[in-house]
Amino acid sequence: MRALLLLCFVSLSCFANQDSKFLHLSPEIKAGPQYGTGITGWGMQLGLADVYQTNSLYFNGGQVKYEFLTDTDKWKFYRLGVEHRLVKEEVISFQFELGVIDYEGERRFFTRKETREGVGFSSAGAVVFNFTPSLGVRFGLDVNVLDKDKTYQTSSTFINVNSGVIFRF
Repeated sequence: MRALLLLCFVSLSCFANQDSKFLHLSPEIKAGPQYGTGITGWGMQLGLADVYQTNSLYFNGGQVKYEFLTDTDKWKFYRLGVEHRLVKEEVISFQFELGVIDYEGERRFFTRKETREGVGFSSAGAVVFNFTPSLGVRFGLDVNVLDKDKTYQTSSTFINVNSGVIFRF
């Protein structure tokens, strides 16, 4: 799998604009999915800058873990995303991502433990404020959809708020 990702990264680098920044790197933190949970997850965007007439083309992966009373929910997400800068306003750009979510849930009672697992749809969007060509910040939302019967969440759709810093090298 690592070899395939490396091959895709190298092949896409041929399309990158050689006069500008090459690497897109953005760590992120996530809050949610329930009120009062605080910082519950992390993620990392890694990709190429200035590819196919976009600001960045990247892979985003990470996880969120949430514990409440008897329930422990953990999901990992894997998404492909694109960042596109506005034509008239170069300071602001938008990101959009699509991918999958892998859910694992556990409910503990006094003497027994139940588990649920499932795979669902994951998407995200963010607004990016570019301070310089090499530095920006982003704020956005993740929307994850999973079959209600495969989760301990009260809804089949759960949303996280995220923020991150973007570095371009």
